[in-house]
Amino acid sequence: MRNLISGIVGICFGSFILLGFVLRGGPRGAGGYLVGQYIALGMGALFVVGGVYYIVKGFNELRPPAPPRRRRKRQSTDRE
Repeated sequence: MRNLISGIVGICFGSFILLGFVLRGGPRGAGGYLVGQYIALGMGALFVVGGVYYIVKGFNELRPPAPPRRRRKRQSTDRE
């Protein structure tokens, strides 16, 4: 359940960062300020990717486990 919540939070943070980047019309400025905006864009994308990974992982944890397989008994091959 924790993975599911972490995934939702990651997707929300990442999508807000990416949405803000798109709504402002891209990066502005020069020098370190411009580099910081590109790094923030990369972090937003990583948050989205990580959030999707943890959502998938969280849904797999919620699925009930498969029943255990029965092992076949080995047939005795006693030849005398």
